[in-house]
Amino acid sequence: MARTPSAAVIGITTFDKRGKFDEGAMRVHCQRIADAGIAFFAGGSSPGEQYSMTTPEVEKLLMLCVKELKGKVRIGSMGVEARTLKQMQEFLKLAASTGVDVTQIYSLDLGHGNKPTESELEHYWRKCLETVSIPCVISSHMGMGYFTPPAMMARLVADYPHLVGFHLTSPDIGYLVQSVKLLPERVMIHTGGSQLAMTSLAVGASGFLTSDGNVIPKISQSVITHWKKGNYQKAFDAYHTVMKFQTRPFVSGSSVRSTKAAMQILGLPGAYTRDPHLPLTDTEIAALKKHIADCNIKKLEGL
Repeated sequence: MARTPSAAVIGITTFDKRGKFDEGAMRVHCQRIADAGIAFFAGGSSPGEQYSMTTPEVEKLLMLCVKELKGKVRIGSMGVEARTLKQMQEFLKLAASTGVDVTQIYSLDLGHGNKPTESELEHYWRKCLETVSIPCVISSHMGMGYFTPPAMMARLVADYPHLVGFHLTSPDIGYLVQSVKLLPERVMIHTGGSQLAMTSLAVGASGFLTSDGNVIPKISQSVITHWKKGNYQKAFDAYHTVMKFQTRPFVSGSSVRSTKAAMQILGLPGAYTRDPHLPLTDTEIAALKKHIADCNIKKLEGL
């Protein structure tokens, strides 16, 4: 049995002009996600801005998203990179208490450029997986400067049935192919970012994660919908639009700056960044507005 194709949005967190968590706007955003039929991971370092949030705010965000999305699409908690095992364990317990369908376990970030040894990394994953019993996915992200070896992934999957997936953010296609080969088909494998979306599907992985899905959830999900139906040309056409939108004018800093600016241009609520992120300049906004029009986003998303 092959893996079921799917995609998931790496969610933004809605804030108002004063930087306060905007619950009403988050409900509206969740409705767009539900209408598109695409999975959603709430919070996260980028574009979720969870580093700037308090623990009570994170809990409120997750509980709101569970209320709005559970039973409609898969709702997960993403979290942020932890400096210690205890930090991640505390987050996992919080996530489990909110009723999410699945929680991500982020990579260990030891700080100051340090990386865990393979023994330390496997110890970390195992202790995290033993903290909760809800479905978990593990992140292996190039931003950490190291990756979880596929053989280690296979050992963990064999020992922990509630380990249901991996998020692999790497440009190394060989790493993706080896992971697909070693992991059983019950395990979801998503590439971080849409750049390798079609490669992911072609080699037998599940699909892709997308932060642009906050802006274009319907277009993003249509790649998967057409692929599942065997309408490959339509899947390629949808993917072309996804990538065309992604190659928007360069904006320095975190991706959340241009993501939320695009949402504001489209008239979507709650799309303000929180400190330390600053809004785009007028020149950047003008270029982005033209790019959105060129991509025909408003019409394709039904806005």
